[in-house]
Amino acid sequence: GGAEADFIANRIRQLHAQFGKGRAAVTPVVRVNLATNGEQVFNAKLTAGHCYTVIGAGSPSVKDLDVVLIDQSKVELQKDSTHDGFAVMDTSPCPRFTGNYVVKIRVSKGAGQFGAQVFSD
Repeated sequence: GGAEADFIANRIRQLHAQFGKGRAAVTPVVRVNLATNGEQVFNAKLTAGHCYTVIGAGSPSVKDLDVVLIDQSKVELQKDSTHDGFAVMDTSPCPRFTGNYVVKIRVSKGAGQFGAQVFSD
């Protein structure tokens, strides 16, 4: 409901303030409900020469949220592998090619709603 959505929006704002390096949002917040071990993918157009931060935040019932960034060749560029209900992942190295990348979100513990957003310098 509304309170859960607000929790997620506020959490993304907090994480952005803490870890976002002042980068600006380049996608809307993508919101999804996932069961345990559920995955959701969405596309993000990334531009060569820019660096990005992907931030994901789950509702309190989401205990472990993981984010993976995948390039056009289906190569996993990197992932957030912390074990908590949010994920912050910086692109490192930053994209060398402009195009659509895939952001894959997985709830490996718990279940519920989460939001994810991509920020760019």
